[in-house]
Amino acid sequence: TLQGIIEELLREKIIREKGLGDSKGGRRPILLELNPDTRWIVALHVDEVWIKAGLVNLKGEVLSQIKEDNSIHQSQKEFIECIMDSIEGLLSPKDKQKVMGIGIGIPGLVDREKGIGIYCSYYDWWRNIPIKSLLENRFKIPVYVENDTIAATLGEKWFGAGRGVKNFLYLNLGETIGMGIVIEGHLYYGAGGSAGELGHTIIKEGGPLCICGNRGCLEAIASGMAIKKEIQKLLNEGVKSIIADELERGKRITLRMITEAVLRGDKVASKLVCDTGVHLGVGISNVVNLLNPELIILGGTLVGARKILTETIVNSIRTHCLPKPSSEVRVEVSKLGDNAGVLGASTLITRKFFEVS
Repeated sequence: TLQGIIEELLREKIIREKGLGDSKGGRRPILLELNPDTRWIVALHVDEVWIKAGLVNLKGEVLSQIKEDNSIHQSQKEFIECIMDSIEGLLSPKDKQKVMGIGIGIPGLVDREKGIGIYCSYYDWWRNIPIKSLLENRFKIPVYVENDTIAATLGEKWFGAGRGVKNFLYLNLGETIGMGIVIEGHLYYGAGGSAGELGHTIIKEGGPLCICGNRGCLEAIASGMAIKKEIQKLLNEGVKSIIADELERGKRITLRMITEAVLRGDKVASKLVCDTGVHLGVGISNVVNLLNPELIILGGTLVGARKILTETIVNSIRTHCLPKPSSEVRVEVSKLGDNAGVLGASTLITRKFFEVS
């Protein structure tokens, strides 16, 4: 019964009384609230470049965080060791007693039930990684695995711009392009769990070769990887850019370097980001015409280019979309920033914990 569940949560100190509420007659009700720091979640968000690990309480507050470079790993073994070291780095022996589980968002295709990273085209070594079993054997607590973009979508749904919105899209614009879809308040996974691969919709027949093996994918034209490739080509041809100065100091091209160059007024970076915004708007407008969402949330590293990207995307959507769905959708930039994925990964545990069977 509901009363039994409440009594159990009170005994475990997961909820607590916070006084009396107003009454329209009869006894005043006892008000309850979450006691957020009685339990913690280890939440990780893994993308093609970074591993972000955070310790999150029941209220969705990130208590501490670690960030590791994921681009340097050459094998499954190196990757898993880094994940385990990140988790260990967050926790003292005393902290481990309060942790109720580990939630992790990873790139590519995921077997959610078995917690396996099936395939990620960004890495040639990423095949059938048994993340759930490896972490559960090491830490002896429940582990749940989700796609990184879906995890960030959950973060927006619970804590961000998607809170209370029934139909929205979350766009993860980074090295690659990912999309989470929420329809009537529920995540849409598709028949086999791979819905949302916006980056692999073809927008230019016979266009550039994509890492998936097809040509003309949106990801091959308008992703962070595509921008970096094009900038390198232009620099090799002698085009002047702030980024060339950075490379002379021994640095490698990163998306953050590109977005900072845009904010500093670099013409080469600004033009490429504008062109990218147009292409993204074309791809997104196709989804808007199909699904008629009320909100599109833009997240990921590329959004650091701010208005020069976001306004171009919006203008492109308005240009290419049918009038009615265009008038019914608004576009917002994620306010959760880098924390969207970590917060979303934490909900993989809290949702299971509070699930009533």
